[in-house]
Amino acid sequence: YSKPAKEKIGPVQSLFTLCVFAVTLLAPAGWIMHHIPQYRRSLPPQP
Repeated sequence: YSKPAKEKIGPVQSLFTLCVFAVTLLAPAGWIMHHIPQYRRSLPPQP
């Protein structure tokens, strides 16, 4: 906290980083949500 950053980060780099972070978090959740009907069909019925 005592020194400023050595290099400035531009808006393009910030946007790219934010998009990669969002895809990393949301892609697995989206894949699971997309396949929920398949999971429901493959589970055996509970007695």
